[in-house]
Amino acid sequence: STIATYFTKYNYKIVDTGEVITFQGTYEANRGQGIALTFYVFLGLASISLVLSTIYSEVGNWWYALLLLTPGSYSYYMRNGTRTEEAKVKMVTSDDEKTTDIILRCDKEEIERFAKETGFIEKGKVKVKGILEDTPLMQSSGNSGSEAKGFGLK
Repeated sequence: STIATYFTKYNYKIVDTGEVITFQGTYEANRGQGIALTFYVFLGLASISLVLSTIYSEVGNWWYALLLLTPGSYSYYMRNGTRTEEAKVKMVTSDDEKTTDIILRCDKEEIERFAKETGFIEKGKVKVKGILEDTPLMQSSGNSGSEAKGFGLK
């Protein structure tokens, strides 16, 4: 099915079946996110150190020693950044068996990605096309073949 294919694509495994199917997947701590987090902590501690060294000048520049705590943020993230996500799927068929509702219980971002990739729309929502959807960025005239006309239709 489309649903099982979607979840197995993102390394989810089927944990429980029955009326509600439970998928479980693990998100590993990302090295790039750890480095970015370390950079942000460095900037934050540098800002705090600058302010504290200005306010409490009698301590001197020792406030900048706080920057030595920065590598700790990377190790903390790499130890605790892995998390397990769970998605529960229930399919409910109408009495006349013409429509099937899919009830998906998981993280909001996962629901949005699921809707985008499978083409399913949340019940009660109407898909409204954006201004730039399916609009070619460049058009050519019939005469020269490579002349740029800009956005939109002719």
